[in-house]
Amino acid sequence: MRYPLKQDGPRGLAKTLALLTLTALAALKLSQAATGVQPPQFHLPDWVPVDITADPVKGVLVLESKGQVSRIFKDETGLHQDILFTVALPEVVQTLTAGSDAVYVAANSRIGCTAFRYAFATGQVSRKSISPDSPCDGIAAAGHSLFVLLSKTKKLELWENWDSESPRAESLEQLQRPAFLVFDKVGQRLLLSESPTSLRIDMNTTGPNLGNLTHQTPITDFRVHAVSVQNGKVTPIVSGFAQRITSITPGRDYIFIASGKRISVVRRSDNHSEKTPIALETMTGGAISGVAADAEGKLWYADIGKGAIAGPLTIE
Repeated sequence: MRYPLKQDGPRGLAKTLALLTLTALAALKLSQAATGVQPPQFHLPDWVPVDITADPVKGVLVLESKGQVSRIFKDETGLHQDILFTVALPEVVQTLTAGSDAVYVAANSRIGCTAFRYAFATGQVSRKSISPDSPCDGIAAAGHSLFVLLSKTKKLELWENWDSESPRAESLEQLQRPAFLVFDKVGQRLLLSESPTSLRIDMNTTGPNLGNLTHQTPITDFRVHAVSVQNGKVTPIVSGFAQRITSITPGRDYIFIASGKRISVVRRSDNHSEKTPIALETMTGGAISGVAADAEGKLWYADIGKGAIAGPLTIE
């Protein structure tokens, strides 16, 4: 559509400006609507994805509740699945992470925490006993090193490599209930979540005949912290989440945090929350069990409520 640049007097110019403004607004709304389109989803009957992490080459790696680990990726024909291996039951799989040469799964049973390693080059699966007295709540790979979070004992263990006989341990006693763990490659640090375990007691003394009434309210202040890989120092990042944080993934400029049915966005530069992008605002999911940024910086998420993997989404 063309618009005449020459108009008769101020009234004609005003009409042209108004028309151009309306056209620009319509184009903006169309663009926003397009970015809010639901991403492709991968779904199988009775398939329950409990965690997701970036694949070092393409797509994402997904951990399913029955112990299956697979790669989900997208090409010109759609989303596809490559099954890598399955953790033997009766282990209860908890979470997974990937390094450049392997994917690791943390699993819990009555004999404690066990880690499983699948080598990309050979397809070989090996296992390592991590802790006999505490379950694993998080696992993160950094190069050939492996970090394991043990929330019951409030310890963060560093295994220098898969063949290490014993780890270096850092105490997390200052945290109430640490959970979920991820390595932030850009910031060269670890990120973990903290769940509140206490109650807030509110005193009510209104009225001479009522005495002191107490009301206990659960504290719903779930938080994210950074942990130094050099000395274990804990630094607060963001707080105020009303629901349990199930997953964290660091991007180039932002940190994405899954909590309940939402994925929140935090600026890396100052730890301030950003307005949620339209592509995430329009999610119609059940409960987000995992979020990951792939090798191209695109976002994927695991929807345990729908039993699906959604992505990729261009956010940054």
